[in-house]
Amino acid sequence: MTGDSISSPREADVDHSKPVFEELAESFVRDHGGLEAFVIAPDSAAGFSVAELENAALVRD
Repeated sequence: MTGDSISSPREADVDHSKPVFEELAESFVRDHGGLEAFVIAPDSAAGFSVAELENAALVRD
């Protein structure tokens, strides 16, 4: 919007006016098979839990 260059991803900030983030998220879920498609992968044996999706295509999208 400003035309300023962003030299580092740490300097970036995202702000949504319309559609708001909730609308973007709901649309993404709806367009990708609904909540049923968002299956959490089982915990690894690494000694800690991390919520990751099983479906690699959803992760990429």
